[in-house]
Amino acid sequence: MFTPNYHDGVIQHLINDIDEADFDVTRGGQVEIIGWLYQYYNTEPHDYAVNITGGAVTKNEIPAATQLFTTDWVVRYMVDNSLGKYWLERHPNSDLKSNLDYLLPGEIQIVDSSENLEDMRFIDNAMGSGHILVYAFDVFMKMYAEQGYSSRDAALSIVQNNLYGLEIDKRAYQLAYFALMMKARQYNRRALQPEKVKLNVHVFEDTDTVSPEFLDALSGEYADDIKQIIELFNNARELGSIIKFDKTFNWTKLRENVEDIHTDALDIFGMNQSKKIVLEVLTIAEIMSTKYDVAVTNRECQESCVNEMPSYI
Repeated sequence: MFTPNYHDGVIQHLINDIDEADFDVTRGGQVEIIGWLYQYYNTEPHDYAVNITGGAVTKNEIPAATQLFTTDWVVRYMVDNSLGKYWLERHPNSDLKSNLDYLLPGEIQIVDSSENLEDMRFIDNAMGSGHILVYAFDVFMKMYAEQGYSSRDAALSIVQNNLYGLEIDKRAYQLAYFALMMKARQYNRRALQPEKVKLNVHVFEDTDTVSPEFLDALSGEYADDIKQIIELFNNARELGSIIKFDKTFNWTKLRENVEDIHTDALDIFGMNQSKKIVLEVLTIAEIMSTKYDVAVTNRECQESCVNEMPSYI
């Protein structure tokens, strides 16, 4: 029902009706413009999923039903008063304040901290197409400039060390990934080389397709922990960030255990695909269990989009 029409639909308007300059970040354009269009395009399926049936939303409709269009000023307001304020509390002489148009007035409480900028972690765990992360990137760039980093080094450090994102909608995740890569590419021409950059943004993976043969191959001290996580992620595309862990896991050991499982080229029992899924799920689970300096999100959720993550706001 909502398949894009290349002849007279949103894609045709995207190509013909928008000035090319709006996409050009070097001339004031926004690399996240496609994300804004995707959210706008999703308004119809959102309304359909939420209102048309009057009943429960199906699993396939959850991405559309939970997406909330976030205007630019709201994004800036949230990030200015979380990430921006966090930095000003620890760097009272920073010029960043003059760039935070939506920072609320009031006294900034000074916090004594020796935290390294590369160690600061910011997450949007319901990131949609990445608008919050893209603006956070811009704020981080100003922080790095104050600390004397070159723009080339800063761009790579931000996407690899500072920004984290999770999403249940694969299409939105792809747009978020694209937007962040383009932001990094704006300052560093080598950013598009896969061996140079590894982004910390991920789409949730269901584990209900992990083969019984793969589960049987798990052994040793950490096998039960891996199986527990696999079970928790059976409906991850539905639950997203509300998945909770009841214990602390040794993520390095769990990953090593999975890496040690032998697979073959024929992959008769789906071992290769199962291994790939489980390794990705372990990465997502580790991100979810990590503490963050700042967590910012704007999403309609069933319970809590932040999964009780340590959050600055």
